[in-house]
Amino acid sequence: MPHSGSTLTLPRTKQTMDGASQGLSAEALFFNSQWLRGPDFLWHLESSWPTAPSPVLEASPADPEVKSTAEEHSQFTKIRKDPMNKIFERFSSWYGLKKFIEGPFIITIIFVQHLSNIGVIAQQ
Repeated sequence: MPHSGSTLTLPRTKQTMDGASQGLSAEALFFNSQWLRGPDFLWHLESSWPTAPSPVLEASPADPEVKSTAEEHSQFTKIRKDPMNKIFERFSSWYGLKKFIEGPFIITIIFVQHLSNIGVIAQQ
């Protein structure tokens, strides 16, 4: 077996799970023995398995596609710390923030309706 962490690259014709992307019908995929058995080379000695491609060569500094220098641009913005920013930072979604802000308004409306029903405040 290849050592842990190694990758074996296969030619497209030997890729077992690639049938759907190659346009096989659902019926053909169902009866395809490779789905159950895996690729044929797995049933042979590891020494006869396909070999991995050679490693990628380093790019030449003379290559016009290679940049000779790297540039980094950054900007720092100071955020004003006010109570509303602290509230916004507590929520990861708009829905959660909306529910948090909506709660006190609903309670206030219910409280005002109750006070109106018992005659503490005049109805409008």
